[in-house]
Amino acid sequence: MAKDNNDDGNGSLIIGLIILGMCVMVMIYCGICQMMDPAPPEPRDMSLDQRVYLRKVHQQSLVRLWYVARSKDRAPETEAGSIRHS
Repeated sequence: MAKDNNDDGNGSLIIGLIILGMCVMVMIYCGICQMMDPAPPEPRDMSLDQRVYLRKVHQQSLVRLWYVARSKDRAPETEAGSIRHS
């Protein structure tokens, strides 16, 4: 085995470069494996029933929001809305 006459302390630098190189190799390996896998299936469109249901829920939420925003008699439901200006 060769004797190391270098007293500069480059051992930690060499070990760091080896670890860095291994990390790069693992990242390259993962990228190649991911490219080899088949593509994920295309997402399906929602059915007509789902679209109608979501449209109805969205409309109900808007109606409730409009009612709460316009109601003067109703107490605020959140702490942020509880601040009243005179």
